[in-house]
Amino acid sequence: MKEQNNWWNLPVVSDAQIIDSVLEIVEETAEDLPVIEEVTVPNTLSDLGIALNDLKLVQNLDWAKWNVNGITLDPKVYLLIQSQNPADAASKLGLQFDDGKTNLVLETSGLNRAELKKLSNLGHISIASESHIQLTLDYKDLAKLYSIDGITKIRAPFVPEQFSESTDLGIVSIDDDFVAQNSGKNIRVAVIDMAFDLDNQKITSKVVDSKSFRYGTDNSAIALNGLGSERIHGTAVAELVVDTAPDSNLFLYTMGNDLEFVEALNEAMANDVDVVVIPLGWPDLPTDGTSHITQVVSEFTESGIITILPAGNYGQRHWESSFADTNANGWNEFSELDEGLSFTVTQERIQQNIPIKVNLLWENHDDVYDFDTVLLDSANNILEYSANPQETKHDKAYEQIFYYPTEPGTYAIGVMYDGDDIPDTTLEIFSINDELEHITTAGSGTVPTDA
Repeated sequence: MKEQNNWWNLPVVSDAQIIDSVLEIVEETAEDLPVIEEVTVPNTLSDLGIALNDLKLVQNLDWAKWNVNGITLDPKVYLLIQSQNPADAASKLGLQFDDGKTNLVLETSGLNRAELKKLSNLGHISIASESHIQLTLDYKDLAKLYSIDGITKIRAPFVPEQFSESTDLGIVSIDDDFVAQNSGKNIRVAVIDMAFDLDNQKITSKVVDSKSFRYGTDNSAIALNGLGSERIHGTAVAELVVDTAPDSNLFLYTMGNDLEFVEALNEAMANDVDVVVIPLGWPDLPTDGTSHITQVVSEFTESGIITILPAGNYGQRHWESSFADTNANGWNEFSELDEGLSFTVTQERIQQNIPIKVNLLWENHDDVYDFDTVLLDSANNILEYSANPQETKHDKAYEQIFYYPTEPGTYAIGVMYDGDDIPDTTLEIFSINDELEHITTAGSGTVPTDA
């Protein structure tokens, strides 16, 4: 074990001592943290900033204590293990959670057989590559991962969003090569989505192959018809393929996150498909071509396989611009002096239990910028906030708001910059369920449309 220095001056310990050390560190957290009085938020942006910084201080001091022994802990996973209601936290964070078990992604520098065996004794390995592992384990056992050499990051899986508009031919355009001159005869078309209804009369006779690459917390594959109403979307896209090319053959593969998506793509390639349709996206990843999902899709396309992707699905739910702060109060101005990106929540929407879900992204290259975001009600009360640490260029430049509204009315997103210099970067916001007051239709495609 290499000696490591960190500002907490933690002792260097052997593998056998790491688990106990981490648990002791977590238990001592409350003694080290500053005492913060209950936060009350007056109706001024200045005091809102103070309140947000107080909340962020407590969170980040505690979170930093998990980043030891060469392992970085994703803030999402940190929020899960610190929550008094982990099932509720998992729902908000997009994590599967059942009887204390959840699926996590481990980024590695390569694990030898001995370390892989230790890992398999902790949980179930469903996917393993040279650099990534998908593991199902009890969240209470997470500290035990710190005894395994070669793990560099523990993170949540990246979960895609289905696009309700993607069954529109104006959104998913079918290339002429796809239809060809024979209505798709002998053309092999793979559709990758979260679920399908194989009993659907329009598609059932066209399905040549189908397989689920979605793994549940019970160590088995989730059925092809998915969870809840997920199958409606994938089935509609498969119907669209049949309508456009009635003589084509369908290969239907399901997945639920980034690693499973790669597995599904590999299966499509192994079956020599001519076309792959990907009617979903990842609005929580940067659209600058750097995400591993984009890179995999690019390699897939370069192999000669036609790839059909959605575009423009977030036209009314997307905003993008450089950071602006003409009054120097630290809060971004979305338009002139408008520092709140507003949207309206109806009573019907509350009854349907549809969450507010907003992703903030930006680029960190040579310079590192730290932005935070808040959700405010009409009285400027902070309802939810996201303040992930961005200290190095390797930290994900990303914040997410997830909140179930209980009252109809106007809500607003605020973005605050935590720094002294003027940030030279572009901010991008994707709102999953709400049309925004100020929009930027250009560039509203999500990963992997940047392939």
